[in-house]
Amino acid sequence: MDSALAQFLAGPSPSEPATLDASQLENLVVHLTGERDQASVVRQREQVTRFVAGLRAYQLDPALEIRTLKYLLSQVQGQTLSFEDQIHAALERLAELYEGQSAWTDAAGALQGIPLESGHRNVPSLTKFRVYLRIAQLYLRANQATMAETYLNRAGLLVHDVKDDPAGQLQFRWAQARVLEAKCRFQEAYAKYYEISLASGGGNGADQPARALDQAITSAVVAGAGQQRTRALATLIKDERTRTSPHFALLHKMYLGRLLFPAEAVAIRSTLPPSLLAPIDATTPTTVFDEAVQEHNLLAASQVYSDLSLARAGELLGGISAIQTERLACRMITQGRLHAAIDRTAGFIYLDRPDSAAEFTQDRAITFEDTAIRQLCQRVEGVADALVVRYPQYGSTSTGED
Repeated sequence: MDSALAQFLAGPSPSEPATLDASQLENLVVHLTGERDQASVVRQREQVTRFVAGLRAYQLDPALEIRTLKYLLSQVQGQTLSFEDQIHAALERLAELYEGQSAWTDAAGALQGIPLESGHRNVPSLTKFRVYLRIAQLYLRANQATMAETYLNRAGLLVHDVKDDPAGQLQFRWAQARVLEAKCRFQEAYAKYYEISLASGGGNGADQPARALDQAITSAVVAGAGQQRTRALATLIKDERTRTSPHFALLHKMYLGRLLFPAEAVAIRSTLPPSLLAPIDATTPTTVFDEAVQEHNLLAASQVYSDLSLARAGELLGGISAIQTERLACRMITQGRLHAAIDRTAGFIYLDRPDSAAEFTQDRAITFEDTAIRQLCQRVEGVADALVVRYPQYGSTSTGED
């Protein structure tokens, strides 16, 4: 067995391809880890390290290598303190193999087993940060945003200790944005993606800012219609880089507060990621994008109509029923994103104009401060008119005669 182990640790021979089966590899593991005396631990650590590296060098079938690594880990169970570095290496390799099979959850689970906080070895902050970030990324690929957020929060505690890793910090921000998007917190996702689009460097390729900008646009257009989204759209429309985006037509029309018709929405769908075209829940076929268009159209309708029947409003929102229209409007009113009143008996919705609702004019956002300034100007103008009535001689005086 010693000669077989020595031969394995020497590495594969180019002239004689290795023919190893599971039982042979497991026998080698038993031989490696069988000695329990303290004097042999140092030698065992070295051999286990070489064994894990050797498995990669032999380019075994992934299923066989996974089985062997799991068997090795089971054999050193209970000896974690003696083999922390070796367990770390074995679990990282196991995660790589699972990742190669698109088994994202299994890969994340393998990395979770790495002893990072045992207190018996000094694990650098950078190593911890990268492991936690990788776990979060794997859970994102498995569509498990809550688990991803858990490990992203752990990585976040270390982000200030890894300032010398700009690539890792950029990946961290990407993961943050993806978690926010997956949890339908689109306004926050927009802000994070836009921040990434303005960042430079990080060794992630020249296409990163453009990709982040496209993601910022899609997050902004599907965010809840209202003042916050209006500000986001205004920021994006002023950014010259958005002119080349495939989503610019959608961005521009939403920024102007124009109605989106079904044919236009269908054309835009082909440019959107699958996550925005999935049903919101199992009870309705309505997608995230559908709901965003409906909310936008209801807000846009308030620029044109002072009142509408719920049935007619439903037609403008893409052909939804009066009941669905009422529910949508109620939610937006409750959240302060739409100024309107609903008469359920008559089946009508009474819409406030965007200027009185402090939403947006055709070409720019109106804030509450803008409204206050406008009201002040109107009062000053009223005082001036009153002075002209009382002292008409001042009203007929040309401003150029002074």
